[in-house]
Amino acid sequence: MSLSYWSIGSTLINRYFPLPLLIFGTFGNLLNIYVFTRKTLRRNSCVQYFLCTTIVSFVALYVGLMTRLLNGYNHDYTSYSSILCKIRYFLTYLSLYCTSWFITFACFDRYCSSSRSISLRNLCQRKIVYRIIFLITFVGCLIFSETFYCFNNGNINSVASCYTISVQCQIVDGLLLMIFYTTIPICLMISFGYFTFRNIQQSRRQVTTEFKGTIIGINKRKRDLQIFTMLFVQVGILILFSSPMGLYKFYASLTVYLDKSNEPKARAKDLSGLKPQWLIGNLKNTGVSTGEVALHEVFAKLKENFGDAYLFWLGPYPSIILSRIEYVQHVLTDRHTYDQATSTTSSFGILFPSGLIALRGETWKRHARFILPMFKRAKILPYLNTIVNCIDHLVDEQFVKHNGEIRTDLVVQCQNVLLNVIARIAFDYDLELSSKTDSIHLREAFNDFVCYANQFIIATGIPPWLGKVILKLNWKFQKALITI
Repeated sequence: MSLSYWSIGSTLINRYFPLPLLIFGTFGNLLNIYVFTRKTLRRNSCVQYFLCTTIVSFVALYVGLMTRLLNGYNHDYTSYSSILCKIRYFLTYLSLYCTSWFITFACFDRYCSSSRSISLRNLCQRKIVYRIIFLITFVGCLIFSETFYCFNNGNINSVASCYTISVQCQIVDGLLLMIFYTTIPICLMISFGYFTFRNIQQSRRQVTTEFKGTIIGINKRKRDLQIFTMLFVQVGILILFSSPMGLYKFYASLTVYLDKSNEPKARAKDLSGLKPQWLIGNLKNTGVSTGEVALHEVFAKLKENFGDAYLFWLGPYPSIILSRIEYVQHVLTDRHTYDQATSTTSSFGILFPSGLIALRGETWKRHARFILPMFKRAKILPYLNTIVNCIDHLVDEQFVKHNGEIRTDLVVQCQNVLLNVIARIAFDYDLELSSKTDSIHLREAFNDFVCYANQFIIATGIPPWLGKVILKLNWKFQKALITI
C-alpha cells in the first residue's frame, strides 16, 4: 500500500499555484478599480456592481489564496488559531458569494436597462444599487455565519488543520456553498442574460429617435455595448470556474456517509481512527506531512486513543496499524492470507514489513525469507556488507568502548550511521575519516540531502520523475548536493 500522489500534488499546488494568481489578480483588480472609477463610467449603475465585485475579489485573493500559499510553506496560522480558522472561511465564503451575486445583479441591471418598461428602467439607479449591495452582503453574512460554529482546528498534537467539526457540518457547509454560490446565481445569470439578449434584439428592429444622430447618444450606446460585452465575458468565466466547485460540493455531500469501494470493510465495522481529510488523509492533521511530529510518535499517540489496532489514512488510502507483537507475528506468518492471496494482492499489501525483526530461531528464518527477496528486488544485497560494517562500528563505539552502557546520544549516533551508509553507498565517501569541521558540514549536507529526498520521493510516494523536478526546485537540497 503506497502513499497517494495527491498529497504531494496538494502541497505543490498550495506552494506554487497561488503566487501567480495573486500577482495577476492584484494587477487585474487594480486596473479594474482604475477603469471603473473613471468619471465616464462611475455614473453607470452596472459599473457599481463591477466595482464592488473587484473589491470583494481582493478579499478572496488575500484571504483564500494567501492562506493556501502560507500553508504550502508550513506557515498556515489558521491551523493554530480557532478564531483565525473561522474568520478565514467566513471571509472566503462571503467574498465568493458576493462576487457571484454582484455579477448576477449586474445581469439583472442590464436586463432592466434594456427593457421597454419604464418601471424596470427606473431600477437602474445608483441609490437602488447601493441598497441591493448592502442587502446581498447582509444576507451573505447570515448564510455563512455557520462557519463560526462548523469550522475549528484540533488534532492529537495541538497543530491542526482548519476543517469542519462533524459530518453534519460538512454536509451543511457544502450544500450552502453549492446552492448560494453556484446553483442559484448561475441559473439567474443565464436567465437574465437570455432576456437581455432578447430585449436587445427587439430594440434593434425598432427605429429609435432618442439619441439618433447625436454624438452623445452614439457614445452612450457604445459604452452600453462595451459594458454588456464585459458582463458577458465575466459571466462566462464565473460559470466556468465556479461550476466545478459546486459539483464537487454536491458530490461530497451525497457521498459523505457512503463506504467507498476501495475501503476495507473493517473501517465501518471494527476499527476506529482519526477522521481523514480529503485526499491527504491523516498526514496533515497529525503533523506528519509538515515534519513537526515523527511518525512513531503519531502512532504512539493514536494507540493511546484508539487501541492496539486502528486505521491511519495515508492520503486517500486506509492503512491498518497494528501495535501488538502478536498481531504482527500473525500477519507475517500467514502471508498467504494477508499478502499473497489472489483476492487481496490488488488492494492489500504489508507496509513497513521490516518493523518486526528477529535475530535467531525459526522466526528469524521466516523473517529472512520475507525480507531478503525484497532486498534483492531493491538491489540492496550488494551493499549488505557495507551496511553491516557501519552497524558493527556503531556497536563497537556504543557498547564495547563504554562497558555495555548505552550513551544518551544513541538516536543521534543511529542517524549518523544512516548518513554514513548512504555516503559510502552513493558517494563512496566515509564520513568517519573526514576532519571534525568538514564532518559537521558534510553531515548537515547529508542530513538535508536525505531529509528532502525522503520527504519528496519516499515518504509521499510520488513518481520519481516528479520527485526529481521538485528536488531541482528545492534550493536547500541543491545546496546540500553541491556541498557533497
